[in-house]
Order: sequence, then structure tokens, then C-alpha cells
Amino acid sequence: MYKISILMPTYNDAAYISKSINTILNQSFTNWELIIVNDGSTDGTENIIKSIGDNRIKYFFQENRGQLNAVLNGSHHIEGEIVLLFHSDDELADNEVFSKIVKTMANSPDIDGLYADYITIDQDSNISGIMKRPDEINNEELIRKVFFHKLNA
Repeated sequence: MYKISILMPTYNDAAYISKSINTILNQSFTNWELIIVNDGSTDGTENIIKSIGDNRIKYFFQENRGQLNAVLNGSHHIEGEIVLLFHSDDELADNEVFSKIVKTMANSPDIDGLYADYITIDQDSNISGIMKRPDEINNEELIRKVFFHKLNA
């Protein structure tokens, strides 16, 4: 059976992280681990994370060194066969996302990864649109989409 490792870098996302973690806790597929790397938050993010009592959550703190370093540090703790990079202000679309991922990976062992649509949310937590996934992904398109999304986050 697959295990999903969710890698979540965070920095000063106290306003969003509870909702983000709850979308993971509410998944019907339960064989997962959430690896949270706090990149030096100063806004109470740590207290929120530590208040959630679930042994599938692994919490690590680092001095502020940037998101990439947080991801790299968290990657050393991955135990699952499937890895999901999930930001602390992201939310899963429904409670079956992990089940769908596992089913797709099990039925298509030749694929290396999955990419889904993003629901975009503005600074007031309102849905502002949907970033649609392309029908086919090449390296240039993937890089453009990732950078475009992060620059407009």
C-alpha cells in the first residue's frame, strides 16, 4: 500500500495553516505523513501546528533561510512512495484527493507524477479563480506555470 508524504514549508502563515492542515486531516485515505518545516515564523504559526494532536505530523523548525531550504530540509524525512509539495496556504479540493492520487499511481505505474488544477485564493481568502492544468506538460510549460503561480501568490 502506498504512503503519501506531504512536504509543507511554512513562513508566517498563521492565518491559513489550520485550514490547510485540516484539508489533509479530513482525507479519506489515511496512510500519509505531513512534514512541516517552519522557516522561522514569528506570527504564532508554531503554536498552531503544535496544538494539532496527530502523530502523522512531523514538525521541524529552522532559522529563516528561505522556502527552498525548508523543502530540502524536509525532504530528508520523507518515508512515502508518493510525495506532495503542499504550501501552508493551500487547500485540497475535496476529501478524496489522496485516494484519487493513489488510485491513479497504482493504475499507471509508468507515470512519474501528477499535476492538477489550482484553485487560487486572494489575500482575503476568497476564491479568485482556477489555474487549469495543461493537457500535456513539457518542462518549459511546467517551469513557466510554477514561476507564474509563485510570482502571483
